[in-house]
Amino acid sequence: MRFRLATPATLLAFATAACDPGFTMTLRQPLGPAPEAACVARTLSTSRFVSQSWTGAENGFGVTLRDGAGRTWSATLELLRPRRDSAHVASVRYNYLLYSRPGADEEPGMVAAAAGLLGELRAACAPASAPAVECATQGAPVAACAAVGRAPLGEERSRP
Repeated sequence: MRFRLATPATLLAFATAACDPGFTMTLRQPLGPAPEAACVARTLSTSRFVSQSWTGAENGFGVTLRDGAGRTWSATLELLRPRRDSAHVASVRYNYLLYSRPGADEEPGMVAAAAGLLGELRAACAPASAPAVECATQGAPVAACAAVGRAPLGEERSRP
């Protein structure tokens, strides 16, 4: 039996792909009371920011978001209650390996599409909720987040 040694270039390619850090951008909207599933589904089907949606994991949906210029991005919409004593939170999360992260010219559209969908969910399904949306990133900063607020992932932003 004969073994061939992998070329250094092949090893380098696998090592680079395995170690490439991720990029995550999450926009969050507190919702109270918790939105009804039918309202969320109806909002997703009529949203001007959603070109496609599908049921994902428990309390979640896969969505393809779009901006006014017709650009699209895949994201996850989750409806969670982080702690028993906390408000429900809707979050839109974009996940990419850092090498495949959309360019800086696309980030304003990504932020606007996610914030727009969260605003539609709030207006249709939980209108008594505060309109505050937070934007958090991990892996790289996003200048467009400043338009809606910015907090490191895992840390809650204090509100006056």
